[in-house]
Amino acid sequence: MMKKLLSWLLVFALCLSMAACAAPAVEPEENEASSNTAGAIATATTGDVVTNITDLSELTDVVDPSGNTQIQLLQDITYNKPIRLPYSCTLDFNGFTVNTSPNDGNGVEVSQIGSENGVTTLKNGTLTQYGIGVRVNEGGIAVENMTISSKGGAAIAIFDPAETYKSTNVIKNSTLASKASCVVFYDIDVSYFKTGVTIEDSTLISHDPDGVEVFSVMGTKTTPGTITLGENVQIYSYSNTLAPKDGYTYSGKIAYRDEKVQSATVDGQSYEDLNYWSTADEKETINLLMIGNSFSYYFATELYNIANAAGVEINVTNLYKSGCTLEEHWNWLTNKDEGLGKYSYWVSNSMGRWNPAGITTSYDALPFMDWDVITLQQHFKPETTADYETAKGSCEPYAKDLYDQLKKDYPNAKLYWQQTWAYQAGHAEIPDASAQTKQQNIINQVSREICQENAVDRIPTGDAWTIARALVGDTLCLEDMYHDGDVGGGQYLNACVWFEVLTGKSCIGNTWRPSYDLSEEKITQLQLAAHQAVAECYGEDYAK
Repeated sequence: MMKKLLSWLLVFALCLSMAACAAPAVEPEENEASSNTAGAIATATTGDVVTNITDLSELTDVVDPSGNTQIQLLQDITYNKPIRLPYSCTLDFNGFTVNTSPNDGNGVEVSQIGSENGVTTLKNGTLTQYGIGVRVNEGGIAVENMTISSKGGAAIAIFDPAETYKSTNVIKNSTLASKASCVVFYDIDVSYFKTGVTIEDSTLISHDPDGVEVFSVMGTKTTPGTITLGENVQIYSYSNTLAPKDGYTYSGKIAYRDEKVQSATVDGQSYEDLNYWSTADEKETINLLMIGNSFSYYFATELYNIANAAGVEINVTNLYKSGCTLEEHWNWLTNKDEGLGKYSYWVSNSMGRWNPAGITTSYDALPFMDWDVITLQQHFKPETTADYETAKGSCEPYAKDLYDQLKKDYPNAKLYWQQTWAYQAGHAEIPDASAQTKQQNIINQVSREICQENAVDRIPTGDAWTIARALVGDTLCLEDMYHDGDVGGGQYLNACVWFEVLTGKSCIGNTWRPSYDLSEEKITQLQLAAHQAVAECYGEDYAK
């Protein structure tokens, strides 16, 4: 009997052992999760609800209108249609790549939003596309830790959204690489569209050999949004400008620009001889506002280029109206309605020469940048300089009023007065050299007194013209015989004077050359004239 009982116990133990071998210990939760994602290419999570995605077209149905849906990719994907994200949500690429290259349309489309001012986030992966990488129709887009590569269209295209939504688009820690523009504004109406794109810690590469702008505008409406460049942005392009010259709004600081010495690599493809911009502090930067008239307008591009060649970045900004007087400047500053639409506003900097959208008054212009330098000048017509009393009277009390207001509103800005130049001899109102000398002497006297009375420094362009006329002849003007000329050399001369005064660097030997024809001999003489005028004003050791 005992033997029989032991036999049964042995058989029972053997069965338990076999059962244990047939059913290995696996946590039920892990087993369940494994079966939940079987065959899925992505998951969409809203709260506690997880939905498997086997085709990206399913996102239209499963993304919750609340804007809280989190989408996570589970593998690399080749997809022949646009990925349509119907509401504000987050698409986490999870380190994977989505290749929509077989389709010539859009890679990702943001077409509707669920929450007010909703932002759709793309992060942590790579999107490649032949057409537009990301098209934003409504709401906004946040791009974080992404590479967006477009082989034929824009990396990101922002279309005119519904009036209700004004979400800001943000690009952080990402690379945008495009055969066309990196960012395109399409049919943006700023009558209600007040946002744009903010870019930080990112690299932009526009490698179209035809040289399209990095930021561009398309469509029947010509006014785009705003590009704001934050810290650590690097930009590469075959184009020598970043954006269209007209109707563009830009903020931020380009600290460094170097032309055609850089290369960039994306998707394993290297591109050589690209223009290069950076917001890193590799160059000294000066934000300059000229409140003036046409006597501070024509040489702005030359000033930027001469400074850039010497390692200084100057945002040269003109708030001007042709023939504008100090009295008009003061009236338009103190009466917004009277000054509405009176001014033109131009910026010359690393983006080229361009006109910020919607700025036509001093109220709009003055807050545009944090100004390091602000300058004033008078329009000294021959009738204004008929005698000293008339010339000085034309400046009073407006010069003092303007300087007092600027000192109050911009206490950290350096204030200057531009001493302008006399008309060319032979002008209808300046018949000969003696009339020219008389006009210049009156301008000089009034300018020195205004600087002394208001404790501001002087930009001695008029002195430089006197010196240069003795060296190269009275040929510095345009055909109108009073504006500074390009081929005549007046614009180059003025730019050299301003450069030395603002930077304390010598223009002698500066390597930049204008596209118009100035001989090397004349350039040398104009540099010497500018340098001598600044030395006489500030001392021999000022500009080195």
